[in-house]
Amino acid sequence: MIDKRDLYQRMGIAEYLLVDLQDHRILVHRLAGDRYSDPVPFVAGQTLEPVALPGFSITVDRILDAGG
Repeated sequence: MIDKRDLYQRMGIAEYLLVDLQDHRILVHRLAGDRYSDPVPFVAGQTLEPVALPGFSITVDRILDAGG
């Protein structure tokens, strides 16, 4: 069985985010060569700037608040 991380990696998806509502953080996985580097945690008070959306930014608080 292939998990999403392996599939995204194989397809060359530059970045993906995991929203962790339990620990109130977002884990950002970025492709480094042909593998994802260790996830970078973002927490309340920080701002995300996704690689795929140049010029776009959103606060972690806004994403986590939308989750309930």
